[in-house]
This record gives sequence, C-alpha cells and structure tokens, in this order.
Amino acid sequence: MAKIPKFEVVSLTPLEAGALKAYATVRVASLLTISEIRLIQNGQQAPWCSLPQKSWVDDGGKRRYSTLVEFHEKAWREALTAAVVEAWQDFPQGIRPVETIQQRPASFGEAVREKAGLGQSGGHS
Repeated sequence: MAKIPKFEVVSLTPLEAGALKAYATVRVASLLTISEIRLIQNGQQAPWCSLPQKSWVDDGGKRRYSTLVEFHEKAWREALTAAVVEAWQDFPQGIRPVETIQQRPASFGEAVREKAGLGQSGGHS
C-alpha cells in the first residue's frame, strides 16, 4: 500500500441541506487540490466524503452520475474524510480559501522539492 499523503482542508463551506453538511476544497500532499468535495451525513451515521462528480440525464430521462476523481486506496478515502470531518467540527463557521492561500507552493517544482524534502536549494524548476 502506498504511503498516505497529507490532506489539508483549504476551504470549507458548511451548510444544512439534508444529508449534505459541507463543501470542501482539499490539498493533497502539496501537489494536487480537489474542489467540490461533499461532506455527507445521513441521520446518526458517521459522516463521509463524496469526491467530485458530474451528472447528466440519459436518453430515458434518468439522472446519472460519474465520479471525476477516485482514490483506489481505502486508507486514502478514510484519511480524506477524517481531515474534512475534523475541519468541519473545529471550524463550524467554515474556512475561507484566503486564510490558507499563502501556504500554497509558488510552483510545481517548489512543491516537488518540498515533498521530497529538498528545500529551496538550487536545481531546475
């Protein structure tokens, strides 16, 4: 199994729309940001995250959904949900992206060097 990356919630918009509790944007290991993650909680069940989807109506008039992003590792899905649930509980007023934007790497090369633990020393971007 691959190492579980760090999941950082960079924005969170809480709401009460039935089972839909919040929308989140999450940075994965400083290399990928996923928007439109839905936090869902049905009744007393544990909350869980649904990754972005697109929807369409098929020829028969039935609404269909297709997942746009998928984690194949269960541990990654659980870590994502844990990060979003923690943010939802710790910040009931939400998190605005401007609060975390200064933490974003300036470039892809910088993010790779950060992830690899190479710092800002020379080399090409």
